[in-house]
Amino acid sequence: MVGILKKSHFYKCFTIHADSKVKYARLIVLGSSRALTGIDTKTLGDSLHLKAYNLAMDDTKLSLHKVLLEELLKEGSRPKILILAYDNMSDSSEMSSNDWRMLPLIHSSQFVSDYMKQYHGMIETNAYKYFPFLYFGKYNTELFFPAFTALIKPTYTYRANAIGDYQYPETIKIDSAAFNFLQKNTRTVQLSWNNPDLLAIEKLCVAYNIQLILYLAPVAGQEREISGKDLFVINASSILSAQPQCFADSIHVNTIGRAAATRFLIDQLRLGKQ
Repeated sequence: MVGILKKSHFYKCFTIHADSKVKYARLIVLGSSRALTGIDTKTLGDSLHLKAYNLAMDDTKLSLHKVLLEELLKEGSRPKILILAYDNMSDSSEMSSNDWRMLPLIHSSQFVSDYMKQYHGMIETNAYKYFPFLYFGKYNTELFFPAFTALIKPTYTYRANAIGDYQYPETIKIDSAAFNFLQKNTRTVQLSWNNPDLLAIEKLCVAYNIQLILYLAPVAGQEREISGKDLFVINASSILSAQPQCFADSIHVNTIGRAAATRFLIDQLRLGKQ
């Protein structure tokens, strides 16, 4: 089962090793579900004349995004641009449930092994490393059943198309009363550069000559700000503040919002090149 998952495309942490589209992409999108569902990667890549892949995974945090970037670089990928969706929900103080999808790589990746040790210590990490049945039994919804799917459809990727995108249809819309309440009580969130995982990602980008672009995705009832570093930040957090039809729920856009956010992202990237 371990080998089946590792060689499959089922989760994006495996596509890094199994799918050449990831390795040879010159533009990589990283982040959580805000990046997964909120960016039209094909349109973005085409506009910049770059092969692009959306490596974002739902319900993940900066600590895992760093590991994904490390794995990508280890595999020989050399992207030109990294767009990292960063928000206050990316805090790395604890693992998210979807991080367990990385466990089959614990045998071959020092990055994944170190990541597990950070949260669970050496004894538990070694137990998972040498006795795979422990994590397959405990986290079977994330690993055991996906392994069966991967056996039948090895190139199938969960919640992603051929270049890693996933979208909520425009028929899914936030309740108007809930949206209006959030907008009337809009709060400003100050993000910090002093997150150790964010600083580590920045350091990797400098070492591998990758342009790091921080992307602050649209969220209903919230404006985000970040300052203190002279890096490229594209702040789309409030561009859809008066457009409830663009949101699937309070923290995700639907296809209408995705198109609008992608256009804004492309325009800002072009302005940044001037």
